[in-house]
Amino acid sequence: MKNGGAKKRFSCEGILKLVKVRIEKFRGIRRAEIDVGMELALVGQNSGGKSSILRALNAFFNFEDEREHFEASRHAFQKTSTAIIDLEFSDTPAACDLPRAVAGGSSVRIRLKYKKTANWELFNNGVWQTPPQGFLEALKSHIRYVYIPVGRTEAVFQWGKESILQAAVRTWVKDYTKKRDNISPKVANATTIIKERTFKGLSKHLRGLTHLNGSFEFELDYSSPPDYGLLIQDLVLRVVDGQTSVDISDCGSGTQSLAAIGLYSYLAEALGGTYILGVEEPEQNLHPQAQRSLLAALKELPLQVLFTTHSTVMIDSLEHEEVALCRRVSSNTRGFEITVTQLPGGFWAEKGIDRERYYNFHRRRNSEFFFADYVILTEGPIDAELVRYLAEDGGLSFAEHSVSIISLDSVDSLPHAFYLLRELRINFASVVDKDYFMPYLNDELSSSRDANGFPRYRREYKDSCLIEEMLPDEGAREQLLDYFFTNHSRAMPLLEAVGVFCFRWSMDIDLVGSETAKNILYDRLGMPAAERSSEGILVNRRKQLKRQDSVLGTTRGLHPRGLPNSYKRIRRGLPEKIKQSKV
Repeated sequence: MKNGGAKKRFSCEGILKLVKVRIEKFRGIRRAEIDVGMELALVGQNSGGKSSILRALNAFFNFEDEREHFEASRHAFQKTSTAIIDLEFSDTPAACDLPRAVAGGSSVRIRLKYKKTANWELFNNGVWQTPPQGFLEALKSHIRYVYIPVGRTEAVFQWGKESILQAAVRTWVKDYTKKRDNISPKVANATTIIKERTFKGLSKHLRGLTHLNGSFEFELDYSSPPDYGLLIQDLVLRVVDGQTSVDISDCGSGTQSLAAIGLYSYLAEALGGTYILGVEEPEQNLHPQAQRSLLAALKELPLQVLFTTHSTVMIDSLEHEEVALCRRVSSNTRGFEITVTQLPGGFWAEKGIDRERYYNFHRRRNSEFFFADYVILTEGPIDAELVRYLAEDGGLSFAEHSVSIISLDSVDSLPHAFYLLRELRINFASVVDKDYFMPYLNDELSSSRDANGFPRYRREYKDSCLIEEMLPDEGAREQLLDYFFTNHSRAMPLLEAVGVFCFRWSMDIDLVGSETAKNILYDRLGMPAAERSSEGILVNRRKQLKRQDSVLGTTRGLHPRGLPNSYKRIRRGLPEKIKQSKV
């Protein structure tokens, strides 16, 4: 560490904004880098490390609250490791004399390092330096962080030295009486009456009990002139609904969170600077519409808010760039580690995907995949139900292995989900028809059928498919293309190795390729003997064939040995792949 020279007083006036958090060797986090906007949702399964990020911020801003945990090694990644919490701030005012992270820029980087003691350092053009004297205290006067854990409201609502309620009340009264104090004179009058009518009698009685000669007297008086401060002691916040009044501590955690956020919002507005809230599960005990209203309200507040959540309703109301996914993974050195993934700025433009189109796709779906260990992508809702049935019939428990299925409605949306899941490092598989990869021989299915009604394809990949992303090796792509035409059974393992399951033709047409399934379909569709042929189903009954009851009803009537080969691969291979992903 390079010494910054002679110590000087730090000064910084204006608004700072937290923009990036870097964490190393803190609790279960080996290394994480997180971009922070006005709102950031920390999502993931239970024990996924979400709270560790909020605690890291608390350690930086309010070290004494976390000192005991550092000293007891509860915050240690390993016994001998050094924890680093590195924060970057932007919009640093010109009057601030802290060195900039980059010369001429407006960002400032400060970090806390803890091994046996706590040390703060400033980043100055590539070098970490000892900070000026008093910088941390001055920094906190302009940017404050408050951690609100689940079920703990003492620091917010209970009257005391550190109470947020007390700070808000005193700030409000101070501002109210700043121009004209109409309260203190009335308090002084009231205390004078008490003094004259009550305290005087006690003073005389005490004098009589001394049994001493002399002309002296006792007098009870206030040590300082009384003012409105006497009236704002031990206040409580209550929720009044009609004739019912309930102490805030007896309300649900959802109402408590809303009240706490309101208090912090007021203080940020009144005191200036920036307030950062770290809130554990603010949606607790709020119904879905109230959760949406809460998030909308948060977006309007002059606060930066980082919150943990298990609510898909909350996530669906955010941009995915405002979400950081925390996941627990196995580790060779400490049993498990916490990984944090997040979409970088400009992600969709880099992938050549229209951002508005992506969100039109996403907002029709539930964000439960953020909490999944494995995701299955299908082209449509009927495909999704078929895949679910086959996988469960093959021994997969969706609940036990935390599996979600996303129905895309169209393969045009596959890149949206593909790139998102890959960037967030969520394991996934895609189930697609062959026409995802190759165009029909004459572009349209209707004009590309063979004599039996089955599709024919051109020997080339579509420009729109992600084959180069799925199979980066050119030789493997050429081999796959050959197998698509000569032996589809040999094509399937090549794709399955990279998480893709491909029907020989499509979900419904593959059933007609199985003699056993085709005979069941003849009966289900009520086809007379003269029409019973592959062409009769594929061409004349194509709409009926595509219905969910036709596909699933036929599949459920088949013994596993009678399933089409592509169905067998899904039934056997998908559960195996999902189970192996957790090893």
